[in-house]
Amino acid sequence: MSDEEKTLEETEELEEDEPQKKSKKKRAKPWVYTLVLVVILIAGALAYTQADNLGDISNFVNKISGVAAEINGEKIKISELELRYGQSLATLESQGLDTTNEEQVKEAKDKTLRGLIRERLVLQEAEKKGIEISQEDVDTFFNDAMENAGGEEAFNKLLSDNNVSEEQFKSNIKNQLTAQEYIKQISGEELTASEEEVNAFYEQLKAQGAEAPPLEDVREDIVRYIENQKLNQILASTIDQLEEGADIEIYF
Repeated sequence: MSDEEKTLEETEELEEDEPQKKSKKKRAKPWVYTLVLVVILIAGALAYTQADNLGDISNFVNKISGVAAEINGEKIKISELELRYGQSLATLESQGLDTTNEEQVKEAKDKTLRGLIRERLVLQEAEKKGIEISQEDVDTFFNDAMENAGGEEAFNKLLSDNNVSEEQFKSNIKNQLTAQEYIKQISGEELTASEEEVNAFYEQLKAQGAEAPPLEDVREDIVRYIENQKLNQILASTIDQLEEGADIEIYF
């Protein structure tokens, strides 16, 4: 690995913009429901090298072959990078990305690629440990996400607005659950939210002036949010160790 300065990237969460449909009980507000469309954008540092020219023939061959990066021999295609970038575009634009600014777009794609690299490193390690997630677990998570989004129609619109197919979303779910199981195994910790943490989070929301529904109506969403935060904190420290021994090449 090179000695270039490591950069930190915080986990991004997408929030639903459309009003929720009414159900038998009041559903979570958009400010608390965290629908994971782009999973495992790990808040951690990833040192990488970027060629300034095409002097290296291997870089040139990989680039024209549509390869954005290679991690321990596993390739990430440019088409995969463009797909992931497109899925996060709505969020990036809401954060101020100017898609007509070539420099900003290049920086956003670089960050997206680094997220894919970090994701791949974790999944490679999980595979070595024989970690497998059942389809039943994926379907359960998927159905919960649909219910929390306000039903099938609202959920499908949310996916469509973010350029994510049902198949892609389920793949993202599987990756996230795999990462959670991997972290649990290497840390020996359960990624759970205590009652004190849930109450504290809820009180913070109310203190910010948010029109909060009753705690019991949003408890599951708060728990999931806190658990995801803990996952990302552990992954942030773990990724530094993984990259030290990784063979990473950037061609994009």
